[in-house]
Amino acid sequence: MRKCLLLVLALGLLGACTRVNVFGHPVKDVPAPAAQAATAITQPGQQITRFALEYTPAAQKQVNDDERFNAEALRDAITAELRSRQLLDLQRPGGARVAVIQLDEFEVRATSNVVMFGRVSSAGVLAGAIRISGAASGDEKKFRVGAEVPMRVATSGADKNPLQNLYKEFAKQLADELTGVAPRQPQRP
Repeated sequence: MRKCLLLVLALGLLGACTRVNVFGHPVKDVPAPAAQAATAITQPGQQITRFALEYTPAAQKQVNDDERFNAEALRDAITAELRSRQLLDLQRPGGARVAVIQLDEFEVRATSNVVMFGRVSSAGVLAGAIRISGAASGDEKKFRVGAEVPMRVATSGADKNPLQNLYKEFAKQLADELTGVAPRQPQRP
């Protein structure tokens, strides 16, 4: 058994050290989606100059029923992600390009009834419809963004921002949609 494990380990290491050939030609390195997004910088007229968070009545009830939800932390995560990809310019005067984010689903549910190290395995869901309109051009773009993230939520409530990973994933998917990057796969714990 030990010899089989060593053989598998050796083959794995050998495979990691070699280049992949397809039909006799070496495969070129393909940039990761984040690298592609960094190269896809939008024109100054394409940047979002204003954005607003709205809630459907059902989402408003879900948000009100969960004291962990923090609208300011969500707004900060969206602002940080859009700025990091040069998609947001709140200081630019002139023609406005407005993004209205209407959240229609929010839920954090336990995926286990076991508490380990003061945390419960959970899944967070945050979804909404996005509408982007340009005042000068009159164009409008609509799409949906939905993030589902596995989390470990503290039972003590000591975390200042327990849903931070959910907010970040929602913001990343929003920015991916704006830049045309392929959708991300959900994170695994």
